[in-house]
Amino acid sequence: MTFASLSKLFIVLFVAIAASSSGCSRSTSSDDPARRQSVQLDQAPAIPTKLNIAFGDKLVLLGYKLEAPEHLNPKDKAKITFYWRLNKELETGFRLSTRVLSEQGDLLYNADDSGPLRERRRRKQIIPPSSWVTGKIYVDEVTLRMPSKLAGQFVKVAMAVRKSEQSLAPNSGDGDKDGYTTVAKMLIDQRHKARPVSQLLVPMLESSSKLTIDGSPTEPAWRNAATLPILVDMDNGHPSYSSSRFSGSAKLLWNEVALYLAVQMHDQDLSGGFKKSAKEPPVWKRDGFELVMKLDETRDNSNYYRIAVGLQGLIFDSAYDDFELPVSDKAEPLGHLEWSSNVQSAIVLSGTMDDASDVDEGYAMEVSIPWSAFAKDKEFVPRAGSALWANFAIHSQGKSLGFVPYYTDQSLQVARRFGKLVLSPAGTPASEPTEIEPLMQELPERLTKAQAAEAATLAAEAAASNVRKGGASAASANPGAEVATPPPAPAK
Repeated sequence: MTFASLSKLFIVLFVAIAASSSGCSRSTSSDDPARRQSVQLDQAPAIPTKLNIAFGDKLVLLGYKLEAPEHLNPKDKAKITFYWRLNKELETGFRLSTRVLSEQGDLLYNADDSGPLRERRRRKQIIPPSSWVTGKIYVDEVTLRMPSKLAGQFVKVAMAVRKSEQSLAPNSGDGDKDGYTTVAKMLIDQRHKARPVSQLLVPMLESSSKLTIDGSPTEPAWRNAATLPILVDMDNGHPSYSSSRFSGSAKLLWNEVALYLAVQMHDQDLSGGFKKSAKEPPVWKRDGFELVMKLDETRDNSNYYRIAVGLQGLIFDSAYDDFELPVSDKAEPLGHLEWSSNVQSAIVLSGTMDDASDVDEGYAMEVSIPWSAFAKDKEFVPRAGSALWANFAIHSQGKSLGFVPYYTDQSLQVARRFGKLVLSPAGTPASEPTEIEPLMQELPERLTKAQAAEAATLAAEAAASNVRKGGASAASANPGAEVATPPPAPAK
């Protein structure tokens, strides 16, 4: 027999052996019959939470059983058991994918490899959907581990059936572009959120005084302003001392025309980082000032405003219906960009921007926000005794200092961390913040009821639905703008 014939015979034998080892059944080579018997049922058991979400025309997620604390804390574990039915045979390569997401949709934990169906051997789930028997029920136990930090009111459990970049479209729920749809929500323990927030009495600008928005807050009027002599670290509430790389102070005044803020920052590395022609850039990702505020008494995240000013004088401003809503076409939480704050700002730098080769000293910034920009808030009248909820921060190189720390909430836009600014008469002595009760201390009890109702609604809608939803330099926006001061009106 020739060498070529031997080679051909070897190849034929190799293919035959490989085929026999892989088998022509739908089970995998790593499949364990005992394991399969423990996760495969002839009939569905009693399922506490019914969903009946179809993924394509192949798979149905019947529902789940959740074993978890009533309220989650960091590092807690939760066990969720999903119940699946295969309606039609599924091609190889598809896998079950489960993610734990924050309230805002950020990925906290990936549970794709958890449980008897999903354990991986040779980089594949041991009992993937392609090996299932049509009509049978499959028990999919998954352990979810919470991260060391939890923020917000709840976490979401999202499910998808994926193959590389391909997904089976869910026929109900809030399916995203990757095929993930929310199937469960778990409450976060809110007790650690009940930290006091700050209240600040903001004096009215004297009628005889004038401010020039030029980035140099040296006028005598600022001596009578509300003062934050030491801005605090937004992550932990610790004061920022002048000896640190990044520290600062702030002052506030008001009159019937506008709210005025001035900050003095010590920053050793000044960063602008955007093109001068940029429109509404995310300036909070570099160095600069950011303010969020709401002018009603609803004590939630509805109808608030966001204004950010970068060191280049570039401005981002937007209005929101609720927390980071609406979302733009780019899936970024930018709100109503058509809203304009008409903010005036000016910055004086002590150092060189975007030059890491030197050590900078910092900058001064003045900001004027006209009340006329908030015309839709007709109930709010800027007068002595009026109050608004607000928070602000100064950002630099991933670190933030400000008014009220957001701690584990990780966002300046969380309303329960807003402080209270009380507009006070002219002549009110300059003061520092005092502590008051948190904005939403009643949240845990109210949220428990709301979440229970939401979970019931989610399950009912999912079950009923069969259609997918579907030196110095200055940058200034208005350099040298002079602020006229009207005579104060009597308090009503």
